[in-house]
Amino acid sequence: MSLTIRSTMNNQAAAQGIDNTDKNTDNSKQTKNRKTINASELNLKPYKDNQIDAKRLRARKQAMKLISDAWKSADKTDKNIEDMKLDKLNKLDEITELKNKVSDLENEKEAYRVDYGVDKDSQEQKDLELLEKYQNNRYGSAEDTFSKEELERLKELQNTPLTEYQEKVLKLNSSQIHFKDEIGQKELKIACTTASIALAEIDRDKSQEMLKAQDSADQIIGAVEGEVKNLLVNEGKDNIDDKVEENKEKADEAEKKQEEQQEKIDEKRKERKEQEEIIEGQAEADKLEMNASVKGNDIDHVTEAQKQIVRIMKDNKLLNEDIKGIDIDLNF
Repeated sequence: MSLTIRSTMNNQAAAQGIDNTDKNTDNSKQTKNRKTINASELNLKPYKDNQIDAKRLRARKQAMKLISDAWKSADKTDKNIEDMKLDKLNKLDEITELKNKVSDLENEKEAYRVDYGVDKDSQEQKDLELLEKYQNNRYGSAEDTFSKEELERLKELQNTPLTEYQEKVLKLNSSQIHFKDEIGQKELKIACTTASIALAEIDRDKSQEMLKAQDSADQIIGAVEGEVKNLLVNEGKDNIDDKVEENKEKADEAEKKQEEQQEKIDEKRKERKEQEEIIEGQAEADKLEMNASVKGNDIDHVTEAQKQIVRIMKDNKLLNEDIKGIDIDLNF
């Protein structure tokens, strides 16, 4: 009886053992199967798309920063040029105002002559005109030549009191000297500013900051598009042949865009070259205009240099050789 029971239990155990063995075998097979992953069944496209979008976003940010910095630099240069042009216009307005003052003083001189009843051919008037000439050379920027007769008369006038009319007119002439000196200084500054503007405009276009920034931006975009093309091609290799062909078309399109960008760059360079030639021509025109303006006011570089020398002579108490030894106090 016990034998039967044991036998039955043994049979059950054996059956269970066989069943467990089969289950273990199945589990082992499942575990073994789980160690092998089919890459084609994984959905990696969203990851790759995100990677591409991130690269393109970074490239756009870098390109925009380059262009933004170039704009800031160009704007700064343009503002500097505009400031110089504005300063030039202000100086011209100031010169016009000073010339009007000189003209008004000249009218006052004539009014004094009429009020005092002094004839234009009188000795008093001739002496006054000679004293004005002396005053202009002694205290102003004139560099006139004096005749022997004029020098002899000036020596006589050293000990001759001024008439009331002469004194009033010579005071007006002293103010004119001051205004004319200011005019000369402002005209010199205008000439320098005009040259500075022309040079700044040429340097600005030669630097071609915007074109360089555009070139760099295009290179960044182009490099990223190249990486994107590689990613697309690799993705195509991992997928079906149709996907490969589609990605190849995208790569070709990216290359086409690069070619179009290069054509645009070449066109911009050509435009910049033409603009540079125009600017150089304008600079030459500005120089001619400046020279014409200077000549129109009876001022040229030689005259201005002479004025500067006279100012130095005046500051250092150096006088026109013709009037050395003659001392008439007309510094009103």
